[in-house]
Order: sequence, then structure tokens, then C-alpha cells
Amino acid sequence: MAMSVDRGVNGRLKRLPELDLESYHDFLTGFRAWLFRDLGGATRARADALAARETAGGGNLSFARARDLFGGDPMIAVSHRIWVSSQLMAHHSLLDGFRRHGDDVDAWFAAAEASDCGSIALDPNLVIPDYARHEIHIQPGGYVGEPLAGHVYHYGTNSFYLGLNDQDQVYLERAKVIARPEDGRLDRIVDLGCGIGQYPIALKEAFPDAEVWGIEVGAPLVRYTHARAVQLGVPIHVAQRLAERTGFDDASFDVVTAHILFHEVNDQAAHDIVREAWRILRPGGVFDITEFDMDRSFTPYEEYAAWADHFYNGEPWEGDFYNRPFLDWIRQAGFELTIADAPMTRGGLKKYIARKPMQDRLDGRTSKGHCGASRKLRLSRKRRARQSGRHDDRIVRAGLDAQAPHACGRKPAGGEGPRLGGGDRGVRAVGGG
Repeated sequence: MAMSVDRGVNGRLKRLPELDLESYHDFLTGFRAWLFRDLGGATRARADALAARETAGGGNLSFARARDLFGGDPMIAVSHRIWVSSQLMAHHSLLDGFRRHGDDVDAWFAAAEASDCGSIALDPNLVIPDYARHEIHIQPGGYVGEPLAGHVYHYGTNSFYLGLNDQDQVYLERAKVIARPEDGRLDRIVDLGCGIGQYPIALKEAFPDAEVWGIEVGAPLVRYTHARAVQLGVPIHVAQRLAERTGFDDASFDVVTAHILFHEVNDQAAHDIVREAWRILRPGGVFDITEFDMDRSFTPYEEYAAWADHFYNGEPWEGDFYNRPFLDWIRQAGFELTIADAPMTRGGLKKYIARKPMQDRLDGRTSKGHCGASRKLRLSRKRRARQSGRHDDRIVRAGLDAQAPHACGRKPAGGEGPRLGGGDRGVRAVGGG
């Protein structure tokens, strides 16, 4: 166990516990910038040239042929290998570094959970759905099975953003422009699938008079969200619940948000989350969704890259995401939908703004209502066939042993919950792999 040390903060960001680790991630940020911009651009140009040569005589490039063509090209293969390696380098260095300072992490969590800033509610009896057990983004333990998941996610995504989100800039700017109810009332907001809480924290800062909630399935991320909100002095409420079954009262929120959530859940969950958002929104409320462009067209290489992201980078639902009739589900629930570009975006994000009509308009029509649970989820068989090479069984599912069981300021009966200091804190993987 390393010596206890607090290296302070850089603006909003708590500094990494070791200078060596901080330097390593500074290098990784620069390395990823080169990978995205320089090598990535050259790789796309190479792939486009291969595709043009392959189709010079006319016709389309099938996905099966594109996968063989691009996957067999040394430059493209090396580019994807480097991308995966950079992910692993970030995740494992952070996990090892914070494990060396586990007692400090324990103390940080304990101090936050003893504070009266906001609230935290953990549910040790929550049944984690299968879709949430995967090691998303090949993060060891995923979001539910590693006590340090929040730390790994936060600092790992900082290097992914190439240093452009170290001060939560992306979330702070997007929070300012969420869609608001037409009547202007904004008393309660909930963010579904809040991750490490950057969005609900930013929403509370943008709308200090509102009551802001964050809902997340993974207990480690819930604990991290609360501790960071306390660190920043932002009183939000965070709870371990399912986005598709929040437990809130009907018509109890003015705005529901979901920030880059739907590509990380399966079809049934996505369908049910839309229904749940309708249920907990009041008439006139808004479901503000920030997500990848669902109607975009793909070049052969872009489709291959999406498959590679699914196969190698722990994105089990990416193919389903682009196939599902998601916008139909939103309209069938009863929402009025508009689409706009998302601010501060790289990667083609859109804002899907779904408004629940005011009560007088609801009373004047027959509800199409809630996408009945028995309705068969329609998917594009053609695109599914093109994605037939994916192997979800290769994606490791995280063990659930490490969930923190206690709520703010209270110990669970019979113990103190999991400790990070000392001992073996490794995740136990179960299932495929």
C-alpha cells in the first residue's frame, strides 16, 4: 500500500494520486490525439482507397467482403490494435494506481457518505440485468463489478476526450441548453444512466433551484457520483436503480435526460426506458436524449469500424442500436419528437427532444400509449445479417461481488461494506471469455 497522499485538484479535477501516473496519462492523451487525428485519418484514407478499388467495376461492397478486406490490411489492423491497446493501457494503469491508494479512496467515499450534501441510495438487492454485466469499453469489471469503476471511467474517458473534458466542459455546456418545458417550469430533473454523474452535477449547476437526480445501475459509479458531487459542493440525489424501472411516482419530473445511454443497452431495455420516461414525466415535460445519430449512413469502412468497436472494444449492443426502430418507439409512446445537433460534439451526436403533450392535448386524443409490453420489437434483419460476424460471447461479463451496499452515512447491517485498502481487490469475471 502506497503512502497516503492528497495531490490536490486541478480546477474541478482531483489530481491522480501519483506524479508518475499523471505523467503516464498525459502521454496517453497525446498518444490518442495522434491516433485519432493522424493515424486515424491515414487509416480512413487507406480503407476508402481499398473500397474504391474493390468496387471499380460497379456494384456494392458487401459487409462480409469489407471485413475480410479491411481486417486483412496490415495498416488498418495495426491501427485498430493500437486503439484497443490504448484502452487497455489507460484502464489497467488507473486500476493499478488507485489500488495502491485504496485506503485513500475508502476515506474519500466515507467522508462523502457522512456528509449532508445531497443524498445517496444504494440497493444491495438490486438484480443487475444481463445487459449491464458486460465489460463495456473493455473496462475491467465493467460498471458493476469493480469498486474502482468510477475512478477508471472518469480518468480513462478524460484521455479519450483528448483533454477537452478535464473540467467537465462538455457536460457543463450541454446542460445549459437542455430542452425545457414550454410552460417554463423546471422543478425536478432526473438523468437516467448517469454514469459518474458529470451530467446531473452540471444540470444542478445550470439550474440550482431544481431538484436533480441521477440514476445508475452500477453501485461503484453511484458512490463515485456522490463523492464527486460532495467534493464539488453540488447537492444532487443519486440512487442505484434501473433506468427502465426507476421507482419514481407517475408524472413527477419536468425533464428526464439520457446522455449517451441507449447504445449501451439492449433492445428490450431501450424500449422499456422510453416507456418509463413517459410514465414519470408530467404532461408538458421533456425527455431530452443526447445520442449518436441513428439515421446516419455508413461508408463501408465506417460500418467495419462500428463492427470492430463492437467486437474488440466491448460494445455488445452497437449493432442493435443502429438497427432498432427507436424513433418509432418514442413516437408510439405518445411523444412529439424533434431532432437537432448536439453542442460540443465529436462523433455525430444528436439531440432527440421528445415532448409529452400538455394535459389538454392528452385529454383530446386516445393515447397510443407506452408501446405495450407485448409488442414485438421490430429490427432490421438486413443490417443484422450484415453484422452476423459479431461474437457477444467473447465479451467478458463482470462479477457482481464488489457492489457497495450502504447508503449515505449508514453502515449496512453486519458490516462496513467492501473496503479498497489492502487485500485482493481484483474483479472475478464470470460467463464468456
